[in-house]
Amino acid sequence: MKTRNGFTLIEILLVIAIVGILGGAMTPLVIQSIRTSRENVTLEEMQNLHLAIVGDPDKGTFGYVGDMGRLPTSLDELVVQGAQPTFAETTNSNDIKWGWNGPYLQVNSGSVEYKQDAWGNDYDYGVIGTGQIRSFGPDGVNDNGGGDDIVFPPHPVNIFGNVVVTVWYKRDPQDWLRNPPDKAATEGDPSFQNLDVTLYFASNGSESSQVDTSAPFYFTNVPQGFHSIKGVYTDLALSPGNINAIINFSSYAGTTTYVEFFLEGVLNVLP
Repeated sequence: MKTRNGFTLIEILLVIAIVGILGGAMTPLVIQSIRTSRENVTLEEMQNLHLAIVGDPDKGTFGYVGDMGRLPTSLDELVVQGAQPTFAETTNSNDIKWGWNGPYLQVNSGSVEYKQDAWGNDYDYGVIGTGQIRSFGPDGVNDNGGGDDIVFPPHPVNIFGNVVVTVWYKRDPQDWLRNPPDKAATEGDPSFQNLDVTLYFASNGSESSQVDTSAPFYFTNVPQGFHSIKGVYTDLALSPGNINAIINFSSYAGTTTYVEFFLEGVLNVLP
């Protein structure tokens, strides 16, 4: 009896054919798997960029916007301070600091990878819509947000909201007066009483403010983040005449934040 020491030519050709068939069947799956993996990596990177920009307000963080009061003009501003104001307290910030407090992303010095998708192409920022980040996708072709482009978040970013302030004035130990009236306006006596409310917030990293002198105290287009409110109740019939206080609070984009503000003093003329 003869012993076989190898494979016949037919057997080898059969194995090669089987391997070729399996390889041909698997190749599209492998390519699709690589594409899906890169899409997922790109989307995660875009989400991290967005988090650096606007923070997580539900957790009390407001990212770059909270410090600067605006969206970055480029992704570079998340990592490089440049001419942006330094993070610091201001005259009326009441221990709140505004200004650039980056880097808002952890990147290696000189690295540009945070600005590139998984295919090595630069992200588009703010082109499709305000604050939106776009990858040209697997084909690297600008499809204006369609085709295989990847866009995050899906809608333009709004960083502004409104603030409504209610002032309570303590006119005696047992009684609080809600939004005490402006006596100068209601009685025509400019030497009497006046209530001013000033909202301080970040604008381009510096202190900015809005003033309202009559209830309801309503402020519009306030960037999300930490702010301070100062209330001054002026009564020239009293000494020293001014009763004021300042408080801190946070407001949120796309909604109205309601704040109650308390002033204590002696109101010698009741409404």
